[in-house]
Amino acid sequence: MSQDLETEGTAIRIGRENIFEELQECSIITSAYRVKDRISGNIGVIGPMRMRYEEVVPLVERLAEITTEILEEIPE
Repeated sequence: MSQDLETEGTAIRIGRENIFEELQECSIITSAYRVKDRISGNIGVIGPMRMRYEEVVPLVERLAEITTEILEEIPE
C-alpha cells in the first residue's frame, strides 16, 4: 500500500499487478486519505480477485473520505 501514497484517488491492483508474490492471487483496492491537503495514508481492502468491485470500491472510497473529514476536524 505504501506505493499508493502518492496516488491521487483510488488504486486497484489485481493478481500479478501486486508486487509481492504472496498477494498475486489477490486484489488490493486502496484510496488515499488526507490531512491538510496532503495525502497522509491509505484505506485498503485485500481480497479475492473475483470480489464484487462495484460494492467494494465505493466503500473504500467513502471510508477514505470519512477518515479525511475526521482528521481535518482535529485541532492542531
